[in-house]
Amino acid sequence: MNRPQAFVVVLVLAAVAGCLEGADQGKSGGAANLRGAKPGGTALAIREDWADLAVGGQHNHADIKLHENVSTANFETLGYNPLVSDYYGRSSGGYFCGAARERDGRRIAIVHSFVSDVALIVNDVTDAASPQKIGELVMSNTQVYDVALSPDLRYALLATSPLDGGPDKVGSVPEAPKFAFRDACTGETRSLAGPEQGLPYASGVVLVDLTNPRNPVIADFRFHDVGGRNVVLTTALNPGMGYAALFEIQTLAGGPKLQALSVFVPFVANAPAEAPKATYVHDGYIQKHPITGDTLLYLAWGTHGLALANVNDLTRPQQIAFWHDWSQVKKNAGGHFVHEALPAPEAWDGRHYTFIGEECGGRPAETPTCLVTTLDTTDPRTPKFVGAWTLPVDVSWTGTYQFSTHYIALVNRTLFVSNYHGGVWAVDVSTDAARRTMPSIGVYLPTRESPKPWPGMGQGTTVLQVLFADVRVNSKPFVLDLEALPDGTLVIFDGTTGLYTVRFDADRPAPPPAPWSLGYT
Repeated sequence: MNRPQAFVVVLVLAAVAGCLEGADQGKSGGAANLRGAKPGGTALAIREDWADLAVGGQHNHADIKLHENVSTANFETLGYNPLVSDYYGRSSGGYFCGAARERDGRRIAIVHSFVSDVALIVNDVTDAASPQKIGELVMSNTQVYDVALSPDLRYALLATSPLDGGPDKVGSVPEAPKFAFRDACTGETRSLAGPEQGLPYASGVVLVDLTNPRNPVIADFRFHDVGGRNVVLTTALNPGMGYAALFEIQTLAGGPKLQALSVFVPFVANAPAEAPKATYVHDGYIQKHPITGDTLLYLAWGTHGLALANVNDLTRPQQIAFWHDWSQVKKNAGGHFVHEALPAPEAWDGRHYTFIGEECGGRPAETPTCLVTTLDTTDPRTPKFVGAWTLPVDVSWTGTYQFSTHYIALVNRTLFVSNYHGGVWAVDVSTDAARRTMPSIGVYLPTRESPKPWPGMGQGTTVLQVLFADVRVNSKPFVLDLEALPDGTLVIFDGTTGLYTVRFDADRPAPPPAPWSLGYT
């Protein structure tokens, strides 16, 4: 997301087990209409013009049927769940940001609704062919901006921003939110109490204990000017500066608590006087660098680019690098708002690479959408430009963010890029040459119709409704986020139709169209 004065949780935590029976939420039992197979099981050929067929030309962006049978055959739909809300009796929509993790054979995926009271939906995706909704957490009078899941499948973190205290009502004190959890297995609804119940609900983090995912407990709350540990990384825009904060979760006799460790404010050395003084620090990633052995923070720093910090001592982050050099790329190709940073998990042929993705509100002057850039971070003190990707074909924008890049995921040496209405694109980064040209080798567009669809966002009076009342939210599909599980299964969250489990066959790359010219060779 790219919205000022919001708090984002970017690297974190997970949930636990759930019910696998008694909650028919539209489970598919496998894909009923696999685009990649003939009735006899023989793989279909991939058309040469697959990229233009998927997103090119003008069409009714709200008609999901126009996107059927255009995903490339190297993507296979495994399962689907429409995420019908018990609270609303239909889809709540706005499934923009989610998380998925695996532990000891159990796989949990969580997602929130950006446009409703549904703060958290917990799903069991252990059986990829039949993803099951476990239940939903409702929080009125606040907006959940992002969610994250702990590696031990015990906690969910919710990044909150007050629905009634947004930029148009500065100084207002919103009503404390009300919490309730609906068990999809039993139909029982339970009101949840917590230490934050009586607090003025400013932007912050809510820690939800999912030790028993059918009986979640609101565990703790912190305002966004307090940070945390290496297992929890948060970012925020503070008046005058963006920053990241590090937390740790401490298990105490009274329950889990968030303990602040440090705050990191990135900087540009010798910045010119006209440089922006306030910028939006968005996402980040913490990794032990596979070559240097140092623990590093890779921070997506909005209009400024990428900042890297050494966090061997989590209480004292030390910036080691800053990158913002798109000089090899066409001047107007992207506008460059860095939204995500994703380092490769290991060294490839003795080199290390980091991928940074952007977000853009409209079509850039010289490219169909904004960029995903490959950097060589073998020496993290001196990141170097390697190559960049944008859509290989032009698209017809009719609303803000409609074909923007958003989140990225990596499976082996294939990069996956969420592209809002453009679905999910597979990009080859397997060789030196591929990392330079970043060829597109497949696309996936969700096309299921929810049995109880979200009616869409109409024009309203709240800040949230005004921001999201245009055609982009009502576009189908509308993919902002995806997660990769250890075996390569992709969990794709479509903002309007629900959760999909998908597999990509890297051994069957689609014939790559000529990359959009970015001005470098």
